[in-house]
Amino acid sequence: MNIELKELTFWETIGKSINIYMTFFIPLFIISLVSQVPLFVIDFFDISIKSFLFSTYIFPDFIDSVFYIIINTIFSSAMTGLVTLIISNIILDEKVQRTYITYKMTKYILPLAGLSFLTALIAGAGFLLLIIPGLIFSLAYILAPQIMVIENKGIKDSLKRSWNITKGFRFKILLFLVIYSLFTSIPIYIINITDIIPLMIKTIIKHSIHVLFSPVYSCLLVLVYFNIIIKKEGFNIEQMVLSMDGKADHL
Repeated sequence: MNIELKELTFWETIGKSINIYMTFFIPLFIISLVSQVPLFVIDFFDISIKSFLFSTYIFPDFIDSVFYIIINTIFSSAMTGLVTLIISNIILDEKVQRTYITYKMTKYILPLAGLSFLTALIAGAGFLLLIIPGLIFSLAYILAPQIMVIENKGIKDSLKRSWNITKGFRFKILLFLVIYSLFTSIPIYIINITDIIPLMIKTIIKHSIHVLFSPVYSCLLVLVYFNIIIKKEGFNIEQMVLSMDGKADHL
């Protein structure tokens, strides 16, 4: 699949992310499915970590919530990193070996999880103070995982760069999130408050929605990242020059 490095409009970005997902549906779907399996097992079988750790219940709901958040963060970070790596290599027309992908993900799985925890804490603190600061932090740091994987940066530098490059684009990113929520968060919320649907069916539907739509979200953020650096930094021109230099070297 040939993806031209150029600035995309709002709707072109959405359309292109869906197109990439459909083109590489099987590998992206499998990655998303595997990332959801642990959470599905926990929900479906109502697994409680407290029963394994304590003979008497001490803050049982809190313990289970923390356990679920940790598992969710680790596996969702792995999925985000892997999809970002695959899609960015496709966009940059780079052919990489499976061993390189394995090495890269082994290297970044824990930093990505740490980055997710940190951004969640920062955004959460902002939401506790007032809703607006939390929203600003969430939008400002939303591209940090993509930057970490694509630009090989650490947690601190990824957060700093995400804050800088998202300036002037945060409202547009918010609109992307709103549209994505129309197909994910809102349906899941409606399903959760519907009493006539059995709990087992609710669990299956909820995780199925995540499996189907999570790769689209990851593809969308990768395209948003490239859109921003193309507009702000002329990245497509830089890549064109590098490509021409490479061709000249072979003459």
